[in-house]
Amino acid sequence: MPFWGPMWRRARSATTGILAVALVCLTLATSVAPAGAASTSRARTPIRIAPRPTTTTTPPPPEPPKAWILVDADRGVVLNAYNAHEPLPVASAAKLMTALLAVHRLGADAPIPVDFLAASRPPSRIGMKAGERWTRQEALEAALIVSANDAAYALGTAAAGSLEAYGAAAAAEGRSLGLRDSTWVDPAGLDGGDGIGAGNHVSAFDLAILARAVLADPLLSTIVDQQLAEFVGPDGTKHTLHQHNKLLDSYPGAIGVKTGYTSNAGEVLVAAARRDGRTLIAVTIGGSDAYGPSTFLLDAGFASPPTPTATGERLPILAGAPRGPDASSAPKTISSSSIGSWDSASTRVAGGLAVAFGAVVAALLMRRRRGQRARTSSADALSS
Repeated sequence: MPFWGPMWRRARSATTGILAVALVCLTLATSVAPAGAASTSRARTPIRIAPRPTTTTTPPPPEPPKAWILVDADRGVVLNAYNAHEPLPVASAAKLMTALLAVHRLGADAPIPVDFLAASRPPSRIGMKAGERWTRQEALEAALIVSANDAAYALGTAAAGSLEAYGAAAAAEGRSLGLRDSTWVDPAGLDGGDGIGAGNHVSAFDLAILARAVLADPLLSTIVDQQLAEFVGPDGTKHTLHQHNKLLDSYPGAIGVKTGYTSNAGEVLVAAARRDGRTLIAVTIGGSDAYGPSTFLLDAGFASPPTPTATGERLPILAGAPRGPDASSAPKTISSSSIGSWDSASTRVAGGLAVAFGAVVAALLMRRRRGQRARTSSADALSS
């Protein structure tokens, strides 16, 4: 084949393309001729170019919590709840149990030794190293303020005597506090491949009990309300701890308590706030929003009358007897008389409170249904 054969084919293809483009341009030009131009004998149909379809993607609403509870901490009255007794993964909120164990079983001056397993825990961490001995105060601040997993493992191991004994020690502590729905294996709340076994499973009801016990403890209530802590650790390093719980910055009257997150647990928040002599605890487990639902529940609680009960359920009464060598850290006594009796007026007001919290439940459930419909629609579109 002569060398110009391929060149001719390429030139012919190029010429054909140019002619096609010219024909399109000519057609468009004649279709938009001025109104006064002479018309031809054959009517032309104008070429209309359809607008390019536009799609707008609306982000799905945040996934609502799988469970929640709102409690009047002063009286132990459950104001509102949803799936409150369902055991669920709670991530680092489990560190509340570890902190209570450490305070009740270890003296204030007890050293907290660090073994290899504690030092090798994944983030969040404070950077403990195997062989170091931290103070109980330092380890508690690290576990509760910045959710340090290495500190939680060191505390849990020291309080229980061994990591293997932690589950039994936490179960015994839970029985003394009146927990009903929980199983414990991991001092830091880790789950999946990072944790021990199947991880902890705790109900919103039991987290509210733990939060109430923490708020009743002088030392722990100070730590969970602390936005900044500084100390020089046994490694010779100055550690500056900034509170993970952003509610302390954003919600008026917030006093704690603990955040948590793993991909398995979702967002977990144990929140507490005090206004006008009232202390409320809101616990939300799961979902994609840590602060919105808890803030919503707290707002509804403070907007309600201070005395009525909406669900008829109460948290257990905290025992007042010291159980460890540090008597100053024992929970404050809350007697039956301090809870008070419900008169007929309070009973009448309770109906209004139930209606208000019914709206809370309806709003959150509606968000859940919208999210489920959006996921179903997406799944149908992918399968079609």
